Amino acid sequence: MLACFTFLAVVPGAAQSQGGCSDERYENHNQVDYGPLRLSAVRGVAIDPTRVPMSRACVLLFEERKHALVSKIETASDGSFNLPKVKNGAYRLVVKGYGFCPANVPIVVQLSHKERRRLIVHMQGAGIDSCSGGELE
Repeated sequence: MLACFTFLAVVPGAAQSQGGCSDERYENHNQVDYGPLRLSAVRGVAIDPTRVPMSRACVLLFEERKHALVSKIETASDGSFNLPKVKNGAYRLVVKGYGFCPANVPIVVQLSHKERRRLIVHMQGAGIDSCSGGELE
């Protein structure tokens, strides 16, 4: 049992050293697809299960209806990301990090939305029963 815990505790930190946005596939494999989060700007932070920022994770933004890739970026060293100039509409934000289950977060961008909340993307280790997801801070 201790060996299993050690594996889970060590792998996420080591996995963050690898990055890149080579896999640009659309993902929507949530166990439960919650309603879209409403944002005025697509900005946030990706964190691992221990709440450590995910550096060099791949952030992909897809137009929800057509699954067309709109934008992509890697997270900064502090896990933050910002996709400027995203038009109003329904999107799916997909965040991928080596050794982690892809996060996919349905969002609606409304530039007139007054609340300026940041999106927190919670990454889960690959093989964990629940997939990664997001919430507003």
